[in-house]
Amino acid sequence: MGEFPKEPTESESGQEIRQELNEMLESADGSWSVYVRSFDQEEAAFEYGRDKVFYAASINKLPIALYALSQVEEGKIGLSDKLEVTEEVKRPGTGILRLLHEGLDVTVEDALTLMMAVSDNTAAKLMVRKAGPENINQYLEASGLADTRLEVLPEGKFSYGYTTAKESAQLLRGIHNAEYVSPEASRKLLGMMGRNHFSHGVRRYLPKDLKIANKEGSLEDNRHEIAAVMAERPYAICVFADELADQSYHVDNAGVLQRARIAEKVHALMQENGENT
Repeated sequence: MGEFPKEPTESESGQEIRQELNEMLESADGSWSVYVRSFDQEEAAFEYGRDKVFYAASINKLPIALYALSQVEEGKIGLSDKLEVTEEVKRPGTGILRLLHEGLDVTVEDALTLMMAVSDNTAAKLMVRKAGPENINQYLEASGLADTRLEVLPEGKFSYGYTTAKESAQLLRGIHNAEYVSPEASRKLLGMMGRNHFSHGVRRYLPKDLKIANKEGSLEDNRHEIAAVMAERPYAICVFADELADQSYHVDNAGVLQRARIAEKVHALMQENGENT
């Protein structure tokens, strides 16, 4: 069962919301993990199945981008460096680079923006080739993210690998608090996430004027999303699910709708318990 550390002043309404969240997750189709934390707190505000390791899908485009920006700051990669889009590098699925002509050059900054804004798989492949999958994994391990890693395959290939809801929240907190890269680079990365076109999950039922930097990941029975919610007291919400019966990529996919309802409840809970008043 999910755990929410009770505050002495927790209201009856807050307790009811917490109970509703637990019931939603326990009765939901599939296997779920949720981790929520304010960026100024070490402990979770709400957690459920926090340490389950999931196939990350496109969630792990965020650590790829973070590592790239760390290399920019070290002078090993330039934001204006050119990356050539060849037929060999194009990947199916989300993104627009696969639709464009062979031989196109994009900058590192363009590729990072496309990864975050439209989850471009070809842009991600370009960046992993530029940075090196083993280097990315070493960086993540050194950053204390033991379960977040790319899967390195033969012949220079890779998959997006694995992560957990807890480590994804840790990653978001570290980016927001400029623990990994400079404040300027951290703001740049969150700004790229803020341009994300996917608004049917965490964003769906939250206030439209609330700034949210999010990244989703979907493949087969996996439907995940992580988000930095820029409320008065900002917080991370990370919702992962697999073993879902609905494997459609429709905006009203059952798992996506459930995630939206979870995010709505979480936001109400954070407000009710004084997290974001």
